[in-house]
Order: sequence, then C-alpha cells, then structure tokens
Amino acid sequence: IPEELMKCKHILVLNLGHNRLTQIPGALFVKCTDIMYLDLCGNQITSLPPQIRRLEHLQTLNLANNPLQHYTFKNIDKLKALTTLNMSNTGRDLTNTPHLGLLKTLTDVDFSHNGLQRVPDGLYMLETLRRVNVSHNQIKELSSLIGGWTELVTFDMSNNQITALPNEVSQCVKLKRLILSDNQLTFEGIPTSIGKLVDLEHFIAPRNLLECIPEGLTRCFKLKRLNLASNRLLTLPDGLYFITELKDLNTSDNPSLVMPPKPPDEVLANAEFYNVDFNNIERFKEGPTMSQAKPAPGTFGKRQERRMKLAFRSRTVSTEEDTAAADKVLKGLVRVADTKHRREMGVSRLPLTICSMFITSLCLSLSRRKSRLYRK
Repeated sequence: IPEELMKCKHILVLNLGHNRLTQIPGALFVKCTDIMYLDLCGNQITSLPPQIRRLEHLQTLNLANNPLQHYTFKNIDKLKALTTLNMSNTGRDLTNTPHLGLLKTLTDVDFSHNGLQRVPDGLYMLETLRRVNVSHNQIKELSSLIGGWTELVTFDMSNNQITALPNEVSQCVKLKRLILSDNQLTFEGIPTSIGKLVDLEHFIAPRNLLECIPEGLTRCFKLKRLNLASNRLLTLPDGLYFITELKDLNTSDNPSLVMPPKPPDEVLANAEFYNVDFNNIERFKEGPTMSQAKPAPGTFGKRQERRMKLAFRSRTVSTEEDTAAADKVLKGLVRVADTKHRREMGVSRLPLTICSMFITSLCLSLSRRKSRLYRK
C-alpha cells in the first residue's frame, strides 16, 4: 500500500480489491479512521491488523476471496456501525467464524462458499438482517430461531444439504426471495405454513427431490417466479391458477409431471375467496374440517397414482383416521343424547342449546377415556 495513502486522514471509501496484497499495515487504520466503505476482496490477505477496531464509522466490509482460514476476527464487535459484511470464500467453519450477535446494525451478511455445517448461532440473534447468503456450504438443517428474522427480505440457501424448512420460516413475514436450489428438499420438507409469507415473490427450488408442493405455497399471491425444474414432480396444486402475478413458472425436466386441470372461469373470478388459511383449523374444533384434496382416479397411470398417494399419505393418513374415528363417536353421542333427553323430558325435539351443552360435556369425558370408548 503506498505510504502516501496512509496520510489521507479523511478517506471515506477505500477500495483495494483484486490486487496482490498479503497483509494490511496497522498504520493505515491509525490515521484513516473515517473510512465507511472498505473493500479488500480478491487478495491474499491472511489476517487483519488489530487497529481495524478503530474504524468506528465503517459500514461496509468486503473480505471475500481471501485465505483467512486462521483468522477469527475477535474484535469485530468493535465495528458498531457495520451494516454489510462479506466473508464469502474465506475458509469459514464453525471454529473460526466470528460471533456477530453484538452487531445490532448488521443487515447484509454473505458467508457463501465456505465450509459451514450450520448457520452460525450469532446470526440468529440479529433481528435486523435483511439479506442472508449462506449458499455453497454443507448446511443440513436450519434452527427454529430463524423466526427471529422478521426483517429478512432475501435468503439464499442454495447448494447445501437441506432436507426440510422449519415451520418458523413462516414468521419471516417480509421475505420476498427464497432461494433453495440444489438441496434435498422433499414435499414433507416444505411446511404448509409457508402460505403466511404474503410478500413472497420468488421461490427458487430447482434440483431438489420434490414430488409436489404444498397447497399453502399457492396462497402467496404476490409470487412472480416459481422455479421447480429438475425435481420429481408428479402434479401441482390447482391453486397455481389463482396466482395472477405469476409470470415465470419453470417445471422443466420433470418427466412424470401432469398439470392439474384449469378451474372454470367463474371459479377464477372469485380468486379472493381462495386465500383462506386453514393452518390453524384446530382452533375451530366445533367447525367443519377440511380434508386434503386428492387427485381424481384415472388422472395418472397406476404407478404414478400410487406414488402420489404415498406422497400425500404422510401428511393425511393420521389425521384422516383420527377424524373418521372422532366423527363416528360424535354421531353416536348425538343419537344417545337425543334419545335420552327425549325419553327423560318427554319432548319430540331436543333444544339445540341443551344438546350442545350435553355433547360438549360428553366430548370432554371422551378425551379422558378415549381408549375405553373406542373399545366399546
């Protein structure tokens, strides 16, 4: 670095990227303390001088493509004004990744092209994050703490080993771009609550193991781009026809895919009624239940139809059995209650209020003695 540069006290932007630097002299940060933008990418730097902590006004730090494997950056918490940190391809793993939990102003983080086996814990503590790039790592799962990223707009998890997304991803209500390319996602790995991401515009998931996508994704009515290329798709929800903003749908390289029939025009005209969230159906226990729709017989070949049934069964079999058993018991309770009260009270028709109260008490008793009632 030229010595004349170190005498410039009022430098705000310093770009030293793509040179052959192997080290940064500490004297640079003794006098140049007003730097707000520092780009050191594409060099051969192995460590940074401790004087970097003097850059109290630094907002952007780009260290990408440097061999910093043995540099832990312990004094990074001194950079209180830092908003953007790029440590892509710097040999990061869980042992040398700096703790970022104290950088409450950080909004943009790039840890792509490293050897991370999970998202660093410190990142989950930052509620201000808007862009997170952890692509091209070895991450296998995401923590439920992801729900704390309420300001997140872009999340790039491509080229990892993710098999499922946590339900808490639906709490990232400002998320617009979700990039999941080249992972191991399955149909069961995408939570139905993803429909709560009402601002989602890009869902990018090519080269995964998807046989279908959950109906909840079709409730993201701002969706503009949906990339499901090179998966194992058998069919798609007909709710896709209700997403009027969808401009780019890529389902190439899915040889077994059979698109669902398009709903009638009068149904499409009432698209506003389609955006109903049934994820919390358990809250309305006295209301009617809604079973998951299945493809009509004969729509697919026998082999494909069997695969579709297996794909849907993992989510529906337990609830369908419980619902059928509960319906059978409740119907019996209604008949018993009606017969008993008409006999005891001498009326031909039991008032609705009394019947409801009696059924409610029987239901409570049923929950305590469920196994005995089923045997009877």
